[in-house]
Amino acid sequence: DFKITKPTEELGKNGLLASINRICCTLCKSIFGTIIPTMQHMEIQASRKITDIVGGDEAPSCSQAVSCDLCNASHYDVADGTVGCSIWVELIPGMATNWFFVLPNVLLKKDGVSYNGVAIKLFHGVGIAWDGRVIRHGTSLTNRNEKKNHCFGWFWSGDMKGAKHSMQ
Repeated sequence: DFKITKPTEELGKNGLLASINRICCTLCKSIFGTIIPTMQHMEIQASRKITDIVGGDEAPSCSQAVSCDLCNASHYDVADGTVGCSIWVELIPGMATNWFFVLPNVLLKKDGVSYNGVAIKLFHGVGIAWDGRVIRHGTSLTNRNEKKNHCFGWFWSGDMKGAKHSMQ
């Protein structure tokens, strides 16, 4: 169980962004331990340094995207160089509803019944890894249920520039 304590609106080493980032980096390493070394190898091969604002040496990759209260259309991540992973967190854990990670083109069969598309319910602290280069994905419109609540998604992947460099 983890909580974001005393969040501030300032961005920076000790601000809200950095606090959430430290939590997400820790969770990402514990959930996706086998994916992280590939991302980090790509960053080293591309001679990129991960800055403090994105977690420094604790971050899985400097190729990171942070969303706040995101709703987006399904898409592919064509610039990714590796499988990616995300951690979702809330400022007020458990408040958000209608929060889903959607894979519209995935066919699922369960008990002989076929389903077109998959919606994965998101909640504070959930982590998912997928290959956004080949799996179409998006995030549903979220009801935060509280003005002060915000839903963050932290995404990491080795980027294509690093992938090209490491393949040479």
